[in-house]
Amino acid sequence: MTAERRSLVLRILSVGAFFAALFLVASLVTHTWSDPPGAAPATIHNICGIAGAYVSRALLTVAGWANYLLIAAALAVLGAYITRGEVSRRYAVLVVCAAFGLFLVLSLFSYDAATDPHRSYSHGQPAAWNNACGFLGSVVGYYLFSYVGVGVWFAVLAGFVALAATIARFEVTDRVLRGIGVALLVCFASTLAATLQEHGAVRPDPNGVLPEGYGGLLGLFLTKHLLVNFGSVGSYLLLAFVALVGLVLSTDTVILLFPLAIYRYLHKRRLARFDALRQASDRILNGFHAAREAMTAGAVATAAAATVKRAQPKIRRNGKDADAEEAESPKERTAKASAAKAATAAATTQEEPEPQAQPEPQKPVVRVAPKIRLPKDRAQQAAAGDERPSREKFKLVDAAEGPGESAPAYGFPPLDLLDPPEELDISGEEVTIRQNAVNLEGTLKQFGVEAEVVGIDTGPVITQYEVNLGAGIKVGKVISLSDDLAIGLKTSSVRIVAPLPGRGTIGIEVPNQHRKTVNLRESIEDGLPLSKRCNLPLFLGKDSAGNPLVRDLASMPHLLIGGTTGSGKSVCLNSIIMSILYTRSPRDVKFILVDPKMVEMTMFASIPHLMCPVVSDMSRVQSILEWLISKMQERYGLLAEAGVKNIVGYNALTREQIIEKFKPTSEEDQMRLTYHMPYIVLVIDELADLMMTCAKEAEAAITRLAQKSRAVGIHLILATQRPSVDVVTGLIKSNHPCRVAFQVASRVDSRTILDSMGAEKLLGRGDMLLMQPGANKLLRAQCTYVSEKEISTVVEHVSKGNKCEFNRELVQLKAKPPAASRGRGASSGGGDDDDSAFAERDDMYLDAVRVVLQHQRGSVSLLQRKLGIGYGRASRLIDFMAEDGLVGEYQGSQAREALISLDEWEAQRGEGDGVPVAAGGADDDEDDNEDDDLDDPS
Repeated sequence: MTAERRSLVLRILSVGAFFAALFLVASLVTHTWSDPPGAAPATIHNICGIAGAYVSRALLTVAGWANYLLIAAALAVLGAYITRGEVSRRYAVLVVCAAFGLFLVLSLFSYDAATDPHRSYSHGQPAAWNNACGFLGSVVGYYLFSYVGVGVWFAVLAGFVALAATIARFEVTDRVLRGIGVALLVCFASTLAATLQEHGAVRPDPNGVLPEGYGGLLGLFLTKHLLVNFGSVGSYLLLAFVALVGLVLSTDTVILLFPLAIYRYLHKRRLARFDALRQASDRILNGFHAAREAMTAGAVATAAAATVKRAQPKIRRNGKDADAEEAESPKERTAKASAAKAATAAATTQEEPEPQAQPEPQKPVVRVAPKIRLPKDRAQQAAAGDERPSREKFKLVDAAEGPGESAPAYGFPPLDLLDPPEELDISGEEVTIRQNAVNLEGTLKQFGVEAEVVGIDTGPVITQYEVNLGAGIKVGKVISLSDDLAIGLKTSSVRIVAPLPGRGTIGIEVPNQHRKTVNLRESIEDGLPLSKRCNLPLFLGKDSAGNPLVRDLASMPHLLIGGTTGSGKSVCLNSIIMSILYTRSPRDVKFILVDPKMVEMTMFASIPHLMCPVVSDMSRVQSILEWLISKMQERYGLLAEAGVKNIVGYNALTREQIIEKFKPTSEEDQMRLTYHMPYIVLVIDELADLMMTCAKEAEAAITRLAQKSRAVGIHLILATQRPSVDVVTGLIKSNHPCRVAFQVASRVDSRTILDSMGAEKLLGRGDMLLMQPGANKLLRAQCTYVSEKEISTVVEHVSKGNKCEFNRELVQLKAKPPAASRGRGASSGGGDDDDSAFAERDDMYLDAVRVVLQHQRGSVSLLQRKLGIGYGRASRLIDFMAEDGLVGEYQGSQAREALISLDEWEAQRGEGDGVPVAAGGADDDEDDNEDDDLDDPS
């Protein structure tokens, strides 16, 4: 049987089973026992007619209401057979087991010993089986209670626990031992029930529900032998031992959790009581100290009063005798009396001080534990309304297509090609994090710094403790204690951020015990909403708080990366390139990759975004930089003629608007117009190698591009593992405001990249500091990790059906000779004398001839736009061409006609190569300059 026929049969079976299930359910729901067998169809109340009445009567008599469970189990089994999936089979088995368990519970609960399962079935007595599951339930209940007794409930409970563990995907080990434990518990329950019934401890079953008593035949058998061989006390001891062994075997160490929980509860109560006693003692001591201070103040006042009293008699003794006192004048006696009264009043005031209001006792300060702030997980994002990333969302991120032409088909890689994210779980580290907060406060206090941890931000690699300093504490003092804090926290390094932006606190960053890898899939999923506002989104990783770090290369507009070997620099470059591959098509972005190591970027050699093969010869990079400068000048001319300010405005123009602004004179000129400008991203993996090859020329070219190329969509990404001042010069650094520093060897290297220290304290393996334009603080983050396997898979996907369309100019660019041997007239082919003669007229004559013959029209405006020269010089060049017979006579407002082709002119000069036409549209073939004219791109 073929696969199609088998699929058809399965579909027919599924439809038939579905309708059969509907028939059975409808028959059971509308069944009434008043429908007699053989009645007329008009008197049948069942909606399924006579067939439904017969079927429902038979099913309810045999299985009762358990028929619904049987139908559900049958449908689950059929669904598993149809889908033939492992997951479907697993759920079908679970449904069958659950249905069987519910059937047992209903049978046991509704069992009635008055029902005799051995008597014959009678149609005249449809309710003879007084059981919810009918005849089958009555039989099952009878035999289980007869043989096992009440111990059967242990077996049913164990079955449901096993089913719940399977549904929860909890791995159950040592199943044989656990089964033996359940069997021991069943024997214990049956034997204990039979023993208690034998001793009269429990009353016999008044309703006669249990046919053979509480313990069943199993309990009666075991009880008989136990009482004969061990007696009553020995039987109970043996049963207790069997119960303990059964619990240990069936539940493992779970049984030990109960006494442990009781111990913890009592221990907490004892600690709470101890805390209450300590607080009471503190209040008593505080009262004692207050009373002692009051007594001390009273003693001081009494001593002062006594001093005044002693001073008064002394004044009298030191005065004159009685005769002299009588001889004093009345004025003198009056003045002395006034002074004595004043002294007495002062003494009285000190002796009896005014009662002061007693301050209210201060309430004990309750310290609130710092809150641990976690990054929003995926469950919270889903609850907040963020959908999981899909292919439709990536379409929203893609750059808009040119209005006048359709983009070539580009298969964006799906997220399934990337490794799934690693979940962050700090539940086990919460105790360590809070203990570090306590240790941090203690270490600061040892150095005389009063501080309090008020917040904790957990990230994938580090945890930042937000610390509030006490009054009068200088921030510089805390910063100088970074090494001491690292020793106190027993970690490799500690970085201090002071102050935190927008807060009156400082941040102390401490490495986590377990680092979490941030892969590209996680960065894209979490940062996709932020990337919608970016022209060139880069998923760089996550910051110290665990939030996605997404930046726009178009607004940076260039990036400088530095770090030692193994710190994550090359992985960062890979993640940047992969970010572009996931969000932009080859029509929107073009890459020029420079890899002097010849091993770092070879994995991207087949992506359709490349403008030329991966460059490993650093002597060609200078020519590439000069070509980019000429391309920048050309694009600025196009923007000026189109009347827009940047590449975004130019790409927003429609085809009709571009034709209207440029006014082409022929269909050929109209086809050569540039309707869409792609972004060009130059990635240099090792800047130090380039600076060793041609330092002066490279620095000048990089500086000029960094200063002017943002508006025309040309962006530079420079990386180096030797961030010294001779590689990252002042001009290069000042024109790259956005910089990334990975772990470096010294503070000097950190200052070279970031103008500040801190990169020497990084942890390596992707731990980085990001300097952003306009931000006064460095941002610490964990870089996105991309494995070689992921890169190979994604590159293979994007390369299918998308060929690399290289730019011929870039491919044919020659390596620049040393500056001393390079000159205007030095060329290796024939025609050296002609070049010298042409140069005597104008040193740009050869370039002008190439432009005119390539476009087959002698236009002054064309030369102005292509060569960046004035009107007078362009007119003289056209006149020289007319004298040489290259163009025709003057035709007014129309362009002069080219009389020969470019190939004929090159053949006349002995150069058969010609000027290649660039691949990729008119945007690439409008500026075809040889190495000669790139020496002075202005």
